[in-house]
Amino acid sequence: RMRPGAVASVLRRWRCGDPSRTDELTVWLRFWHQIPNNPELTVLLRDVICSQSDKGSEQYDLMGRMSLLRPIWDTEPETAMGVVKELFDQWFKSNPGSHPFESASGPVGNISEMSKIVKKAPAVFLDAMIPMLVKSAEIDSNDDSYGSRIRVRHVRDATAGPDALFSFFREAFCTLAKRSPSEAEARLGGIDPTLHPAVTHLHLETIGANPGALGHRFARLLDVPHLFRAGFERAEWNSFATAARSVFKANRDSIRAVEERVLTHYPELEEATQIMGMIRSNGEDEFCFVTKCNALKSLGRSGKEQWHILETIGSDLLSSRGAKRLAELQRKFSSESVPKSDEKSNDAIESPVPQSAVREMSDAQWLAAIKRYDRHNAHIEPENETIVGGTFELARELGVVTRADPGRFARLFSRLPRCANPIYGQHILQGLAAAEQVDEDATIAALRSAHAYPEHRFGMQIVNIIERHPSCARDDNVFQALRWYATHGDVYGDFTPNENEDLCEFSSIDDLVEANRHFCQNGINSVRGAAWKALGQVVAQQADHAADIWTLVECQSAAEVSTSVRTMMLYALIPLYRLDRDRFCVCLKRLTKPTDGIRDEITALQPLATDVGVDLFPYVEGDLPDLALELMERLIGSSDRTLHLVGVWWTLAERLRQGNTTDRFKGIELQSPAHSMLWASILCEFAAVTECRTLAISELHQLFSHDVPEVRNAAAEVFRRIPESELADFSDLARAFIRSAAFTDDADNADEIVRYLEKTSHDVTELVLEASEAIVREYADANPDSYYGIEKVLVREYRNSENRPELRERILDVIDKMAEKNILGADDLLRLEDR
Repeated sequence: RMRPGAVASVLRRWRCGDPSRTDELTVWLRFWHQIPNNPELTVLLRDVICSQSDKGSEQYDLMGRMSLLRPIWDTEPETAMGVVKELFDQWFKSNPGSHPFESASGPVGNISEMSKIVKKAPAVFLDAMIPMLVKSAEIDSNDDSYGSRIRVRHVRDATAGPDALFSFFREAFCTLAKRSPSEAEARLGGIDPTLHPAVTHLHLETIGANPGALGHRFARLLDVPHLFRAGFERAEWNSFATAARSVFKANRDSIRAVEERVLTHYPELEEATQIMGMIRSNGEDEFCFVTKCNALKSLGRSGKEQWHILETIGSDLLSSRGAKRLAELQRKFSSESVPKSDEKSNDAIESPVPQSAVREMSDAQWLAAIKRYDRHNAHIEPENETIVGGTFELARELGVVTRADPGRFARLFSRLPRCANPIYGQHILQGLAAAEQVDEDATIAALRSAHAYPEHRFGMQIVNIIERHPSCARDDNVFQALRWYATHGDVYGDFTPNENEDLCEFSSIDDLVEANRHFCQNGINSVRGAAWKALGQVVAQQADHAADIWTLVECQSAAEVSTSVRTMMLYALIPLYRLDRDRFCVCLKRLTKPTDGIRDEITALQPLATDVGVDLFPYVEGDLPDLALELMERLIGSSDRTLHLVGVWWTLAERLRQGNTTDRFKGIELQSPAHSMLWASILCEFAAVTECRTLAISELHQLFSHDVPEVRNAAAEVFRRIPESELADFSDLARAFIRSAAFTDDADNADEIVRYLEKTSHDVTELVLEASEAIVREYADANPDSYYGIEKVLVREYRNSENRPELRERILDVIDKMAEKNILGADDLLRLEDR
């Protein structure tokens, strides 16, 4: 047992002792999660790791020390990142004038474990690492030597080196922007975007991740000198262009200023001018490409980067001036295409047996190749310096040909020697799971053979095949194997989100489900969880297995420890529901009931707050009202915020489906702004459903005038959900919206009503006038450069009002006011041919 006093004593001895005992410390740290939380121990742990050093090495062992943190990445991210910050500080002291991003052979090795913190606690990662990034950027900006620049590369799934480290910054900022834009903005505010192109890149990527909340920061970047050099390699302009497109789509702010910045960007002319200046000073130098010919080539490419940027933004989002310039450049570069970012992939490494030969190999040749390439890694051929793959690459090709000819390779699986590298068997089975159709007899034989392997090494592949091809479970041995995995299969550890994650602001059922999505992910990634999902497919196709699956569910529903696996068990319960609802009721109660020593009340209910759990609600509510009420009361009474709000969602949705006839939990939607936002999201969803529309619309009228702006904005989302063919039913709601505080809250809401008015085919002239007058009155002074799109609808209504002079007069008055306040798009209205 790990007693805090004994732990502190051990840590003090390590802090002052022989650093050669690092291996012993590594083993000991594996049990850190068993120690009760103690601030003194955390400080001692940081001291111990930071004091470990290789006295015989000239270079500071950064990765050696960071490796000690692996046991606590999951359990104590703040402690781990605090140590990492101190380690980098020490590294800078030992390596003055250098930074960790300099090269792939630098101090940053495999840091894949750190990705757990990036995903779970991005704010913790950024708070610890931003000082290191800023210092690195400052050093790099002052160093003109070749190869020292921080590289902004798009490297998929990087786990080591500067590419992985920088991609973690990008992922952390983008994740935080989506979860908590205010926190992301606060951290962006502490980094000067003019410091380095890599820093500018992070600003652009973060804004692009949530343009609705962070788009206002985009205009501040327009004066950054290296704005168009802050993207990925081979497309350095791309981050700017992509962020601009996202911002324009969200609110079209500052479109004039952005276009002006792009339309004055001529790097090709600057390059030609620089070359000619060098020629005038020192003459031509072919070795350095300083020639008149190259200057002329640069002139010929004039406007190419402009075209790349405008094409990426898209003509649909540009002004008439920007769209005209894009059309000119499209004609000039009609034979070329816009380049993509530099991406690297392991797929570039070819198999040791060429693809052309792989397709022609006989079974005997495959067995010989599997024997030959049993433990071969990819390597570089010294003659031509090409990369040749090994075992993994050949196994990948085996999976591809299996998918194309599943019957043949299912039979080949049974011929694999037991001593063969298991990766080949895995890829054959994966190919069978991916095949559209299989030879059932051959596949059943392969499944029986795979299950017989020691240690059940192919468990995941077996259950995936059965889920994809459930008819294979007609064989009793295969079905019994699936039952075995549902009971004894390995379980992927239940991941629990970090408590510091900002998951408290839920505005829809999608947000609530997202907070518990990890249960489904963990379940499907574990053999036992995947087996339950496969059982659901089997019983849906073969009802004769229902009796055995009922027995298994009844046995395991109370005994299963893993929440993720219990979530997957719901996939097996859903098809059983139609066979015996009373028995289903008993099983669902057992599955969600607290059990001493196994699960508490919160853990017991968590499967209901997932995608599959929420899908059950309408059926339980309709056919099992007593069970529905029991579960609703437990969810609403839960101390867990997510579960409570799921219960609220359920009872509010029931209220609408029952036509407001139920008094259950009356007034619960008024309990807090979060409850009201959830109510608004439900009303928006139900307003699009014909049978519940009337009640939902009447409730939305009230929410447009709610005291909390976020609730009003949530109610405004209804105009995104209306089917285009049914817009006529919402004219009264649109009128109430235009006259409410919800319309004046945000320019995005104006965009929504404009889209509604633009799509509808019935008479909305009065609504168009009211909306236009409100835009002029509410938004023009505060947002003079914003674009609302209302001019298209005004043109349509102007032309339709030829025989209605009083309406035409009002339309002309609105147009004059728009022109007077310089609202974007008014110029086009002033040029109406019969004005």
